[in-house]
Amino acid sequence: KGGFVVGSDMLYYLDVGLRQVGDPFITFRYTHVFALRLASVLMGSTLGGVRLFSGAVGGLTVLLTYFSARFLTKEAKLPNGLIAIFLIMSVPLVVTLVLGPSVDTTLMVIVLAFVALYIVYRHDAKSGRWLLGILGVLFIMAIRTKEVGWALVVIIPGFGFSTDEKFRWQLLGANLRFFFLGTVIGVSIMVIANAIFLGTPLFGLRPADLASYYATWSDLVRSKPTPAATLADLVIGDNPIVFVLFAAAGLWFGKSLSKATRVLWLFPLVLLGLLLIGTTRTAWSIVPRGFLSGIVVMGLLASRVFAVHLPMHRRSIQLSLVAVLTAVGVALFGFVTKNDLAYGVYYEQALVPALLGLILMLMIFYQNREYSGWAVFLLLFAITANTARLNVSSVARQLESSGWRTRFNLPLAIGASIDLTRPFDAYFSWGSLEGLVGVANRDELAGLINSALDGQTVRSDYQIGTVDEPMIRSMESAEHKYVVVTASEWDWLRTAPQDRPEWRDRYEAFAEPGGRYVLLTLIED
Repeated sequence: KGGFVVGSDMLYYLDVGLRQVGDPFITFRYTHVFALRLASVLMGSTLGGVRLFSGAVGGLTVLLTYFSARFLTKEAKLPNGLIAIFLIMSVPLVVTLVLGPSVDTTLMVIVLAFVALYIVYRHDAKSGRWLLGILGVLFIMAIRTKEVGWALVVIIPGFGFSTDEKFRWQLLGANLRFFFLGTVIGVSIMVIANAIFLGTPLFGLRPADLASYYATWSDLVRSKPTPAATLADLVIGDNPIVFVLFAAAGLWFGKSLSKATRVLWLFPLVLLGLLLIGTTRTAWSIVPRGFLSGIVVMGLLASRVFAVHLPMHRRSIQLSLVAVLTAVGVALFGFVTKNDLAYGVYYEQALVPALLGLILMLMIFYQNREYSGWAVFLLLFAITANTARLNVSSVARQLESSGWRTRFNLPLAIGASIDLTRPFDAYFSWGSLEGLVGVANRDELAGLINSALDGQTVRSDYQIGTVDEPMIRSMESAEHKYVVVTASEWDWLRTAPQDRPEWRDRYEAFAEPGGRYVLLTLIED
């Protein structure tokens, strides 16, 4: 019921869109906010919009990754596109995030679209200049989704390379005119969206808004990450295969690529640099999902490590057979030998490193990819297809776990019995919020209620506390229109204290069908 709407930031973006609020604190998040709001309008509800958004993100991620890898070079073929998809799906972070309305997934899709259209432009630079205008629009959308969208700037010099591989300033200047025209169109689109969704056309462009935004930055850094540790955690830790093959594709075969294509290898590195700079300028630390766009770009570029040719050369057939037999042999070894490792652990710690090592050996000793291409493809397929399957299965289990599946059970259970029209006042016991992932304060509670029931309540409409004497006194004075408690708390209220029965005459109790919550509604005079 709502997918992976877990983080408080996800709830807040949904809530801001519902209430049509321009908050300078998230000035550079409003492409994401507007996308969620548009999806909600199309589906007629916020949760329906989340499902549409998540489905669109998943579909576009697969489509754009395949397209970019398939047409990255003239020798790329269908197997390259398939391996690119499996590579990014072999990263657990990617599979998890594409199912939720995270701002990082919105940026990821925009970056993938930018890369895909840039590749199309490079294939037909003369007649494809109109694509530069679209790239300008996407650039504005990227930086209005998240500040690190500025990393796309590193691709812009690619506009200056001619077909003879020479960089020409005159050509760059001519192409930048089309690109800057696109940025103007992009800003105009944001102004129109501001007017429609916020009622303030120039929000985020006014000096006061920008000053308020930068005032949220802090010189007091919570943590000072070392570059080496950050590199290991973000780039290598969760996706070593993607990183190794990304580096190999650039180092071993980069010279065979056009210079305009090589600039794509710079994007993940610049993105990582911006994330590091951000930790020195703000109080925020780096989280792995911040590098999501870098991971998917590395994945599609990593598919460059092999090239397949038909008909297959005799040497290619021989190497492919050796690769398949080796993969099967290493896999069977885990079954027939006695060891203390579960097979899943054996797969990650033995099988994958062994096959990855074999891939690197083929790349080193057979520079002619006409010989090694099919063997590398088969080995990569053996590694990534199963890893992707395991990741998808793991995410499916998480979706079925109580913490994820019951996220919206509380608001949906009481939704038909409450009126969110303001003035609105509700008291929720801490017990009623127990087990709700990401709901720890009034802001997050308001976001949860609004997202589930399409409301426009704010934090001041809620109080959270324990079921005790002060709460009973507030009920006696009719301070709250609604009170939500658990069934066990309701049992206590009904029996104690017996000498204070006044509140019972003021509230009517409704037990929700699931039997976990009880809603107390103030009886109007």
